[in-house]
Amino acid sequence: MLSRRLVALSLFIGSVLCLGVPGFAHGDQGFYIRGELGGSFSQGLGGEFVDNLGESVGFGLGIGYRFLPVLRMDIVGTYRPHFGATVSDTARFQGKVTTLTVMGNAYWDIIRIGMFTPYIGAGIGLARNETHEADVASNSSLAPLEAQLSGTARTNFAYQAMAGLSLRLTSHFALDMSYHYLYAGEVAYKSSGRLLGEAFTFFPTGPEDTLRLHEVFLSVRYNLY
Repeated sequence: MLSRRLVALSLFIGSVLCLGVPGFAHGDQGFYIRGELGGSFSQGLGGEFVDNLGESVGFGLGIGYRFLPVLRMDIVGTYRPHFGATVSDTARFQGKVTTLTVMGNAYWDIIRIGMFTPYIGAGIGLARNETHEADVASNSSLAPLEAQLSGTARTNFAYQAMAGLSLRLTSHFALDMSYHYLYAGEVAYKSSGRLLGEAFTFFPTGPEDTLRLHEVFLSVRYNLY
């Protein structure tokens, strides 16, 4: 119900704005496809074992529709294959985390100035964060500890805010340069693993953190209209 209201509000605002914004050609509407490539950088987690998850390349594909001269929407799937945990104050934590998101996004193209169009956007969707077995070692010489944590996967509600600049190359091709702030939800490890080579169970659960990402993407859009 909330998402329907947001879509209706976006359509109303866009229809009002496009009547008074110069520099747009009315009648430009239809489907487009897009591909993106960029970098994803984790924000400090401040969690139980890890300060942050480092960075990963990100790539994705999507399909969208331009409804109005200033309003377009798309659905984009983006995969980030290799976040790597870094060292905290108390332990060395080496593990791999992958993140797949499927996001529904809406964009407001603020104004077209020649070949350039600045825009802002927001999106909601799902994020699947998967952890793989991680090695943990204590930094303390008084109480050395080595353990392995078993990975798991969590599917979470996700949201993002975006700002960018489009470069219109031809009537069909456009190049987008954008910044994203993405909340990808929970990332966790199982409560079981190995301690000094023996099976071990944490109590009551394994370590959990919230994944927040700063991202920079370069995208190519191809208009089918």
